[in-house]
Amino acid sequence: MKLTLGALVAAIACCAPSVAGAPADETLRVSELERVFELSVPVSRLVMSIPKAGLVQMNAPVGANHPRYFYFVGGAGPMNLSGWIESAQRFRGVSEFWKSETGGWRRQGLPDPVDVRFIKVGGWEAIVYDMSSPVGSNSHVRAHWVQAGTWIDLHISTIQSASAESRNKLLEMLRSIEVREK
Repeated sequence: MKLTLGALVAAIACCAPSVAGAPADETLRVSELERVFELSVPVSRLVMSIPKAGLVQMNAPVGANHPRYFYFVGGAGPMNLSGWIESAQRFRGVSEFWKSETGGWRRQGLPDPVDVRFIKVGGWEAIVYDMSSPVGSNSHVRAHWVQAGTWIDLHISTIQSASAESRNKLLEMLRSIEVREK
């Protein structure tokens, strides 16, 4: 079975609460600096810096309306980079996250990921995998950073066909992202 864009958006939407009524101090702020995008949430003590590297900030896809959701496209690959900044209390560990994630995909009839690896990249706990798509398959990294009461859930994927080179580009991007305390 191939992954459709609609199914992917539905999978994202099922996990994301609505942005309506979110207090300003709990809403994501993105600052575009000369070489990086800085992402922060006022109630969090963390700031994440993402190199611009050809990325462009996009509006959330339909159904992914969340006060702390971010979405960028472009760059080398090209790639998609998205995710959430949440309270660390919501994170139950990489294994539980992955079990929940893949269970949701199965319930929606999405294909199982292939060539799955759990790795550590700096302060990130990451899962690297490939997924079938309408144009073949592509590579993904789901990465998690937990510090100072904050959980950053990051998803980087390539638009190109899955390959060792695609995975390396995704991991290179992950290594270039900095997280620091305010």
